[in-house]
Amino acid sequence: MSANLVVWVKYGSGEAVKVKVSSDCDVNDLKEAIKEKLFMALKDYDASQIILEEDVKEGAKVVVYAPDAPVSDIVGGNSASNPILIRTTGNIIMESML
Repeated sequence: MSANLVVWVKYGSGEAVKVKVSSDCDVNDLKEAIKEKLFMALKDYDASQIILEEDVKEGAKVVVYAPDAPVSDIVGGNSASNPILIRTTGNIIMESML
C-alpha cells in the first residue's frame, strides 16, 4: 500500500483546497480526485478537459503537467499559498475570445 500525498489545488477565484492521492498516481489520477473534491464546480468537465498547471509569476512561461507525469514529481514546493492551478478547456476558449 502506498502512502498518500497532499496536493494543494486552486480553481478559478476560489481558495486553494487539498486533495489526497496515492503517492504512485499520475496527473490523470489527480484530475479524477480533483473532480471528486470539486464536484459541483467541475461536474460538466471530463478529465481530458481539465488542465493542471504550475502557478507562475506574471510573464513567466506556463508549465502544463502532462497526464502521465507522476504526481510525486510535481508537488515540490506545493502549498496552500503555491497551489497547482486548475483550468478547463472552457476557461481557455473564453480567454481567447477576449
